Amino acid sequence: MPKKSTIEPQDDDTSGFITGFGASSETNRFNDFLWNSELDLYNISMCSVLDSTKPKNANTQICAGTYSSFSNMTASCMADYGSALYIEDDIYGKDKFIAVGLFSYSNGCGQRHSPGIYTRISSYTDWIHEKMSEG
Repeated sequence: MPKKSTIEPQDDDTSGFITGFGASSETNRFNDFLWNSELDLYNISMCSVLDSTKPKNANTQICAGTYSSFSNMTASCMADYGSALYIEDDIYGKDKFIAVGLFSYSNGCGQRHSPGIYTRISSYTDWIHEKMSEG
């Protein structure tokens, strides 16, 4: 889990990784195997194309997708909602993967020019620790 004293990831110009059993296209519902994908993390303004009725907030959300000169696509699909977005970070001198986001929504599966929105975990670490201590 990210440190609560910082907003992770600290840099929009980085990449992350997501895994899931979600569909690989709009016509498939699930995969029989766990897949993973590398995503580019963007400035939240890159997600302005997503559901204009939902406000975007860089302090509580991460915008991520797969960008190339040919397309900018959502790598996450149905059944991936809630999947963790990981980044590689130095933790006590060792490279570790930490969960920084949870897949929230997108405009569909594999849609061009449509990255996805991820809930920024570091914005909720106090709440998470509070709930964990209740149980």
